[in-house]
Amino acid sequence: GIGIEAGALVLDDVEASRNRSGIFALVDSIDAVRVIANESLPMPANPPVDGAGLILASRTMVLDDIQAEDNPTVGLLLFQQAPGEPISVSLVGSQFNSNDIGVAAASDVPIDFFADEVQIENHPAFGMNLANIGSGELSRLEVTGNGIGLLLEVAESLRVERSQLSNNTTGAGLVVAPGAEAGLYCSDFTGNASGIEMGTPGSTDASTNYWGDPSGPTHPGNPGGSGDAVVDSANGGQGTIAYTPFLTAPATA
Repeated sequence: GIGIEAGALVLDDVEASRNRSGIFALVDSIDAVRVIANESLPMPANPPVDGAGLILASRTMVLDDIQAEDNPTVGLLLFQQAPGEPISVSLVGSQFNSNDIGVAAASDVPIDFFADEVQIENHPAFGMNLANIGSGELSRLEVTGNGIGLLLEVAESLRVERSQLSNNTTGAGLVVAPGAEAGLYCSDFTGNASGIEMGTPGSTDASTNYWGDPSGPTHPGNPGGSGDAVVDSANGGQGTIAYTPFLTAPATA
């Protein structure tokens, strides 16, 4: 649809739909607001680029009111300009629906990623797949009806708060590097086959969350708990997830 190579790029009120891929930008910095990239065409020869909504390679990305729906690969794909180049991303007020993957980011150096008020719904693979998170702050996410709602690989630090994760196969899957810190707080996990799963020997603080039932999460350390499962080394996962104290009712502001 649109291919751009530049220094600084501003996109304002742009729509690209039903293209091989919607928007491809290779730039130093990008400021995008009110951008729609929907219904890219299936091009399986070169996934995930072909069939993606937005593909952005930049050092600094400020993204506001982005909409990507019904793309056969990724709604929003973020990566670095060149090996070793850092990435800083701010994503707010945006919607991703019915792509294979909603949002994906990858880099060989840690990524600074800030997200607020983002809706992520109905993605068979991943709602949000973020690799190599350096400093991550995710708040007020609505993550519904995905395979894995959030797959988060934490290299340094991560905080997730005030979010709703519901009716996913897995609400949040975590890979936490040795020495890294990860915390998920004041959020609701409801109707997921598992609420949180740890995939590495690290630790995660998941206290003060609601697990869909006043009895707390399903976990061997919480007899009688019937809410969404917390999966760590005690029941088939890895590492340790601290889930107490837990909320006995949905989180409030």
